Amino acid sequence: MGILFLQFFLISDKLSLLIFISFHCFNAFLNTFFKILYASDRPFMQFDELQVFSCEISLGKPSGHAQSSIFFYIFLMEFVNSRLDLKKMKFLRPFINILTFGIIFLIGLSRIFKGVHSFSQVLLGWGYGQFSLFFWLFARKRLYDLLKKRSNGTIRAIGRESGNLILYMIMTIFLTILSFNLRSEHTDFPDYELNNLEKKCGVKLTTRQLFEKTLLSTAYILVVFGLVQGFIVTRGSLKPELYRNGISQFTWWKVLLRFVILAISLLVILGVPYGINTDPEVNIYLILFLKNYLPYFIVGLFLIYLLPKIYWKCGVDVEGDLMRVEKKVVDEVMESNKLEMCEETKK
Repeated sequence: MGILFLQFFLISDKLSLLIFISFHCFNAFLNTFFKILYASDRPFMQFDELQVFSCEISLGKPSGHAQSSIFFYIFLMEFVNSRLDLKKMKFLRPFINILTFGIIFLIGLSRIFKGVHSFSQVLLGWGYGQFSLFFWLFARKRLYDLLKKRSNGTIRAIGRESGNLILYMIMTIFLTILSFNLRSEHTDFPDYELNNLEKKCGVKLTTRQLFEKTLLSTAYILVVFGLVQGFIVTRGSLKPELYRNGISQFTWWKVLLRFVILAISLLVILGVPYGINTDPEVNIYLILFLKNYLPYFIVGLFLIYLLPKIYWKCGVDVEGDLMRVEKKVVDEVMESNKLEMCEETKK
């Protein structure tokens, strides 16, 4: 996830990146959601003789690494290929393509070798990863055009969009917790599998606690809601060329300061909640909200809405940052809000 957020510092087309990060986080959420639905254990829990090189305390089907690798590395491959000068470096494209699929294959193979996934779990992860990838490829252009034509930022429009987002968020969380409760109550792993988990990883858990460990990873979907909420309340520039021109005029220390602000902020937002007590007697839903859901929502909101404000306060903002709204747009929005407030007063 750190690499994913780092892209927000490097890539100039913020709207395209917002769409990609949203799909990537949704893909990660989809993986943990299906892990809860499938309620399948990991190979090292099933077989006494199988050694485990990397203990991962969660449910195993489908493979999250396999699913995410399909989506992320093919995006990276396309991103690099689109910026190659084919006349001068045409030999690089097949090399990059082969390297990309080689990395994806090796990641899946490593999961089997480490004993944390079976071959079928890796295959299923690749399958769901392809589904998310094709959906992103199909929808990204339509979403880009749709978001470009977003509402003009009136008080009523922002309120309506935020209300719809809150409704979607509540429905998603409700379905997730409902699935968690139904599957955990009707699933019980054999004692020898839980004993293998304790013997090989030094962790003593019940079936319910294994489900709880998996449930915590569903927080990735809250990044999406945070990004969208930030986009709703932000009416800034979406022109990549403004960002590139602004950054190109910065001295090296200003660019470094921007990166340091981003890195420290993310470490604080995601790091502080790790101090929260996670003992078994603490309510799992309290942990889920305070340690996972709320921080990830703040991360999404921070990247779109709060980070540009901090850059502005530190004097390292550029025209391409989302909070930098063109004066013409500001005047139009303020005038629209004044008219709306006048209409409400008359009523």
